[in-house]
Amino acid sequence: MAATSLRGEERIGLALAVLPATALAQPAPTQVERSRVRMARARIDQLVQEVLAEVRAAVRGQATAGLQVAAAARFRQLAEDSLAVEERKFLAGTSSNLAVAERQDAVASAQLAELAALLDYNKARAALLHVTGELLAARHIEVEAR
Repeated sequence: MAATSLRGEERIGLALAVLPATALAQPAPTQVERSRVRMARARIDQLVQEVLAEVRAAVRGQATAGLQVAAAARFRQLAEDSLAVEERKFLAGTSSNLAVAERQDAVASAQLAELAALLDYNKARAALLHVTGELLAARHIEVEAR
């Protein structure tokens, strides 16, 4: 409020500001609560994204391990075929016992590689069951809450 004087007259001016209802400040507890809700929703979204990423990684891991099992089985089969050929050549007198022993060693190595691939596959499968929450059910394990 201001008082002014013009030609001996006194005038008083009053400035009023009218704010729309939406511009009024909300009580602090309401703003804090809304902020908490937004933060909780953001955290939930973040956790969902993390779980989805873990599941995708586990699915890829199992698929890769499955391909490795197939490749190792094929390699073992080829090593066994090679041994059979070498044994026939040995019986025909066109190969040595050293060549047969080398093929036997190759078969043993291929079998170990296949077993390692199967172990990796089972680990990947268990990892997928774990991230999807199905591991206990797949193993027929029940947990009782007390």
